[in-house]
Amino acid sequence: MGKLNERPLIFALSNPNSQAECTPAEAYQHTEGRAIYASGSPFKEVEYNGRLYRPGQGNNAFIYPGLALGGIVGAVHHISDEIVVLAARCVSDMVTEEDIKATCIYPPMSKAREISDKIAVTMLEYGISKKESRVYPIPKNLLEYVKSCQYHLNYASYLTNRWTYPDRPPPLPVKKIGEVAADHFLVDRK
Repeated sequence: MGKLNERPLIFALSNPNSQAECTPAEAYQHTEGRAIYASGSPFKEVEYNGRLYRPGQGNNAFIYPGLALGGIVGAVHHISDEIVVLAARCVSDMVTEEDIKATCIYPPMSKAREISDKIAVTMLEYGISKKESRVYPIPKNLLEYVKSCQYHLNYASYLTNRWTYPDRPPPLPVKKIGEVAADHFLVDRK
């Protein structure tokens, strides 16, 4: 590939990493760092000739959550090929210049929620324009609407991280680990 192409595209998409057709390090080494590499599972960054490469993850996890979210919150009748292409464009729009400099053609997985939101909004816009969405009245801010329909696992903590009154004993008696074990198990207290 490196002899035939100036910038070879190497997509080693087999999962798990131990089954990948080649590793990112092998791809960069055999193409003298010219490969554009994507894998099916995440690989760590690779340093080659003093340059840091971030292998992309060519995974459907970028598109399907956004399609499902957009389909549900947009009450879209049908997810057409056009919508899938729009979703793919949303993913490509999330690739930054920094990603490209690191020879990565996919955004990092840390942007998955943001990508899903963007895909859902794009689906809503498309569905509304084609009269394929059953969301009425049309929300003024589609992104806020999409986010308001999501479940978030953010729980408030009612426990303090540390005891804030070191000069006072805790309000309840605190047993040592051995005492707790003795209460629940047959432990010789000698």
